[in-house]
Amino acid sequence: MNRFHTMLLAGAVLALPVSTLAAPSIAYSRDGPVRSIEAGQTQDDVKSRLGNPMSTRDLAGETHYYYAVEDNFGERAVLDVAFDGGGFVVRKGELRTLD
Repeated sequence: MNRFHTMLLAGAVLALPVSTLAAPSIAYSRDGPVRSIEAGQTQDDVKSRLGNPMSTRDLAGETHYYYAVEDNFGERAVLDVAFDGGGFVVRKGELRTLD
């Protein structure tokens, strides 16, 4: 991820209301639903695996879905799934949050 996209992601996540971080989280296990999200899948594919996002944003021609996730160690993060203009996944990434 280049510096511009990292800055956009950080700004978008930091702009999320703090209450969204208290949303129910999705387990980020080795073979769980988060790991099954891949480039080329549709927005409907992602929603069918992860449910409705806690927040969405349009940034730089992409639509971003944000989900609260939790790994096996109880570390919480915000998962960002980015879609192109056609509604297909172009990448996913996570930003760790401080508890």
